[in-house]
Amino acid sequence: MIKLSLPKIKCKDVFAACLTSLPEDNEGKDYIKKLNKIKSKMLVEWRLFDHRAGTVDLHLFQASSHGNKSQSVIDEVSKDEFVKLYTEYMVKGGAVPRDVYNVIRASSNGLCPLCGISIVTTVDHYLPKARYPIFSIYTKNLVPACDTCNKGKGSSVYKSKESQPLHPYFSSNHFYRTDWIKANVLKTTPLSFLFYVDPPKNWSATDQERIKNHFNDFNLQAKYSINASQFLTIIKQNIKSVLGRGGDDKDVNETLISFADSEKPNSTLRVILYAMANDKDICNGLYL
Repeated sequence: MIKLSLPKIKCKDVFAACLTSLPEDNEGKDYIKKLNKIKSKMLVEWRLFDHRAGTVDLHLFQASSHGNKSQSVIDEVSKDEFVKLYTEYMVKGGAVPRDVYNVIRASSNGLCPLCGISIVTTVDHYLPKARYPIFSIYTKNLVPACDTCNKGKGSSVYKSKESQPLHPYFSSNHFYRTDWIKANVLKTTPLSFLFYVDPPKNWSATDQERIKNHFNDFNLQAKYSINASQFLTIIKQNIKSVLGRGGDDKDVNETLISFADSEKPNSTLRVILYAMANDKDICNGLYL
């Protein structure tokens, strides 16, 4: 997982830019007129998003019904009309709104902040646009993501604080600076790992449940398992090197832990290094 800074983009300017992308025919003019009429109400909801995201209360927003594109969201503006602002006039629209999309997608240096492993390919709506269409183009609801994380959460409706996965812009630093993903070594051929969540006992019950849900929502067990395989060869070489110089299991343990300590909390490499360091058979050179 990767903590991100809030986008330095004025959200109301994104809304204005999307409107400039609308066609200039009568249908487009009517669409612009309808959206401008509800602009003040929309901005109130956007400001409320900031407050609720900071207090982990995004579940308090009323979700739109599943399907039913014509459902009214604010006054006469339908769900479909809000969603189109994103799909037609931000993603496919004019230069300015598309530039905003590209800036958001590039904001995590290419790595998905939801898993910290896969390459960013798209932008995810933290509150899904299908259920919370008013936030379709709200930049603080838009998070760079890989394809599998974007699809994994689906059109989730959050019903409690605990059900909300980590939000890269708003979640507290302790989620990113503290180890809470761990692993056991499985003595398979080749070696594999069982990853699991082990939150600090002094964390609140809400925080402990949130990271469990985050781990499950984005299927991190599978992602970490695949990612771990690329590190095994070099780790095995390091173990063999220590033992080949006359070192023992304690030397291997110290070498692996020193290596792990230099990696970011909850990164795949750090997690498996600690797991291997704490396995006496591995440190003695077995199963390599």
